[in-house]
Amino acid sequence: MLPKEIEKAIDKLGDDGEKVRGTLERDFADYVKQRQKDRRAIPTVLLLAAARPLIGAAARRAGEYLTAPPSEGPQTRIGEFTAQVGAKAKEMRDEAAAKAEDARTAAGQGASAAKDQVDRTADAAKKQVDKTADAAKEQVDRVRGESPTAEEPPTGV
Repeated sequence: MLPKEIEKAIDKLGDDGEKVRGTLERDFADYVKQRQKDRRAIPTVLLLAAARPLIGAAARRAGEYLTAPPSEGPQTRIGEFTAQVGAKAKEMRDEAAAKAEDARTAAGQGASAAKDQVDRTADAAKKQVDKTADAAKEQVDRVRGESPTAEEPPTGV
């Protein structure tokens, strides 16, 4: 139908014609918005269609490059990389083992020094306790009248 024919048909509907006109206008506006979105998507679709073969070719070349053997040996580039990583890992393991051994040695030396200090402290404490016990015993003997340092009275025998 042409716009003039649509107007005539809506006018024939009377009061319901305004409701129909509103519905038609809303539907037409939705249709225009949808078509506008579709038109905006066309460049994206064309770009993807053109770029897809280029991306596929680049991915194939990258895979060939990574898996191709180098000119000087039978290993692949991935194999070279793996060998480099393995060598670096071995270096790091050796370094860690050396540091662990150094730490064990230092810990053993520290423990030995601590034991020696404890032994010296225990000996000093034992001497102090013995000295104090001897002094206490002398004091007790003096109180009882039995002084070991006092001379024995002559007995006359």
